[in-house]
Amino acid sequence: MEHFLLSIGYPAIFFLALVEAICIPFPSEVTFGYTGYLASQGKLSLVAIIVVGVLGEFIGSMIAYAIGRSGGRAIIDRYGKYVLLSHRDLDKTDAFMAKYGDHAPAAYPDVHHLTSPIRAAARRAGDADAINLWAGQAYRLAREEPAGDVVRRLGAEARTAVRDTARRLQ
Repeated sequence: MEHFLLSIGYPAIFFLALVEAICIPFPSEVTFGYTGYLASQGKLSLVAIIVVGVLGEFIGSMIAYAIGRSGGRAIIDRYGKYVLLSHRDLDKTDAFMAKYGDHAPAAYPDVHHLTSPIRAAARRAGDADAINLWAGQAYRLAREEPAGDVVRRLGAEARTAVRDTARRLQ
């Protein structure tokens, strides 16, 4: 992946972000985790990665929206198999949202269904951490709050965890 990203550069990052945003199952965590590492090594610019990534994600989201808006279920029935989506997946998503929609984050059913193959592979491998990581069982704990507040809260929780760990090690 390093060769691919470094040889093609920022257009590769844009393309991978775009593909992920169109709901083709390619995890952006891989792309941005690794490009962040490359930036820390001075091989790419972090600012450029963020700008190109946001553009790719935004344009990909607009493409996905346009496809869904214009084609709806008919397009999923015809082409969904190529991106691991079926009419049944949409039925399950609709049922989930009808039951939990007031409490669940909007993207939860999509993430749940898209990560289903990952969780199935984790079950076969006996990897409980991966099963739970992708299960989305804690959606009720989610809350809407500004990103700055989330970062401050997570930073405070991390500092507390480090202090507690340091005390235990003494």
